[in-house]
Amino acid sequence: MKNSIGKILKKFSYIFILVLSLNVNSQNMINPYLDYNTFSPTIIQSLNYGAPNITSPPFLYDWSQPPINGGYTGEYMITMQDHFWRIAYPNNALSYKVEVVGFPFTMSCWDQPQSCAYPISPLSTRDMYMPDDSYNSVTKKWNNLVNVRSNGEFTGDIGGSFIPEVLVSKFFLNAVVFNLPSRNILSHTVTKHTIYLHCGSSTNDGVISQFSFYYDNTRGRMRNYPFEKDNAPGSTSSCFWDVIFRPELMIAPVSLFHNTDKYFFDEPDNSDWITGGSINYFPLAENTANASCNIIVPLSSDEFAQLIATYSGQPQDFGYYKHFAPPYSLYDVTLRCTYGNLLAGYELNSSGELSFQQNSSTLLGIYEGLRHTYHIDQNIDLTIINPSEQTIYNPSEVEVTASDLHFPSYYTFKTIRGVYPTIANVTADNNDPQTGGPYADPRDVPVRTDLRSENANDPQDPNTPWHSVYSSRYYLKEGSKLTIEPCANIFDATFDVEEGATLLFEIQQYNLGFEHKNLNQTQNLGRYKIKRIRWCHIT
Repeated sequence: MKNSIGKILKKFSYIFILVLSLNVNSQNMINPYLDYNTFSPTIIQSLNYGAPNITSPPFLYDWSQPPINGGYTGEYMITMQDHFWRIAYPNNALSYKVEVVGFPFTMSCWDQPQSCAYPISPLSTRDMYMPDDSYNSVTKKWNNLVNVRSNGEFTGDIGGSFIPEVLVSKFFLNAVVFNLPSRNILSHTVTKHTIYLHCGSSTNDGVISQFSFYYDNTRGRMRNYPFEKDNAPGSTSSCFWDVIFRPELMIAPVSLFHNTDKYFFDEPDNSDWITGGSINYFPLAENTANASCNIIVPLSSDEFAQLIATYSGQPQDFGYYKHFAPPYSLYDVTLRCTYGNLLAGYELNSSGELSFQQNSSTLLGIYEGLRHTYHIDQNIDLTIINPSEQTIYNPSEVEVTASDLHFPSYYTFKTIRGVYPTIANVTADNNDPQTGGPYADPRDVPVRTDLRSENANDPQDPNTPWHSVYSSRYYLKEGSKLTIEPCANIFDATFDVEEGATLLFEIQQYNLGFEHKNLNQTQNLGRYKIKRIRWCHIT
């Protein structure tokens, strides 16, 4: 077979800079993708920040928060129990949308009368592929696999009681498929979740405010979901497969700017409670009122809230809340087990059972699960994925066997972050010509990832300045072909190209990110890398 690897066409001598909207989408205070099985809960609690949750100080990673309230009706859910909207506006409707923003990994024929994930698949392997069903642009589904789930409703504190969500990987433990459409089945990938606050008791009422968060289910413990050691049904704990998001808004415990215990809408920074400080994700000037709602837009002198809530769940001397998050506040939305306390995939291993009592000497253990292997085996039309943002998030690592896969023009392929970047991180990448900047809005800067390669045979050295450049890995297998179209920009990924595979850049100069071929540079020269496995020729 002809060794035609890495054909790169270079026909122009200038670089086309394309400015895109690339909002930073980490939205976590601690990195949920790291390994914490040697940490105690109190050590995790002390990482990176000093701010409590506005409704239940101290921060909930002390593991002593009571379980979530309300009925749990799905396997991949959201609770608003700790969000200020639920406390301040208990009679207002909340709704949500879940959207696939990564490669839609699934299992073939999972939705047949008897799932082919279990018991047909081997007990000890978990391989996931691209959908082999045609896509319906009206229903936004590949047959029964959901791409965009809109108009989700909250009842009580839990989301999705009417048609709850579940990751398709759950079917590694299901001999019989759920009674469709009693579940919305999501691919196992990066998902974007948007929550809406309505101005009345119905989701048909106008939207006052909204926020979004992202989560990469191909990394960390969720790469082993469901957390069972074989593909067979049955477990003693729903934490093996039931997981939940618990959005929390974080603000300073004491406003040093005002020398008071109150937080205002004119806060100038948050460097007093998060190391390095972050950029402002909630500018006051962007708060606007829906004309159909009787809503007051906050002024800079308005107080947001007094930090006086207790673990009883009810605030004392209830402060004045606005509908909008104040400047320099931050969300934390890590994925947790069904009870809402421990991080998803973990247990307190002193007793082998979940516990709600803090114990500083207790180390976290892990639910084992089986590690997924991800495959891109179909020439999937990627413009179906996240067309509004035109951003696709790279998986942790994936084998490409598709014969003619395209990264489409004007799309950006980037790797999610674990924690918020500092102002210095944003500034550095905003001033880097590889990113397409400078950007007028710092939230648009494609800040480099803080994650690591998950390839145990080729790990990255965290002590080197370029350690995060290759955290996502595309393994192009023999016979595969990947075409990078002009203006398809790539950040924080490596292409490992086998003999007999083809990686084609139609016009490389039109792509941001820049190729970096050498692992041993003393400084970072690029945000993506082409690397041979056996032999390749780059021209």
